[in-house]
Amino acid sequence: MYHEWRHEGELIDRIPLVIHGGRGKGYRAWTHKQHFPENTQGDWRIDVMTNTGQRIGVLRFNVAEEAQNAMQADGTVRAPGGIPGLNISRLLQGSS
Repeated sequence: MYHEWRHEGELIDRIPLVIHGGRGKGYRAWTHKQHFPENTQGDWRIDVMTNTGQRIGVLRFNVAEEAQNAMQADGTVRAPGGIPGLNISRLLQGSS
């Protein structure tokens, strides 16, 4: 699985997820991005992608010069558009 970082729709980085745990106890995965373009303002999107190229989650946010115009990424997992009936929250540990 990968996190694909996009700025203004352009793929900037593709970072493999390091997954810890297993089926019995659930799992945790995370990445962090270290190298950003010189101008970071604008719309950002992080896609959670499978090895076969299926998008299974997405996080969108906006970086703005003025703090009141920016969006705060709250960590809420949202199903990507175009996959009817997918309820990814059922797959998350602690969800019912």
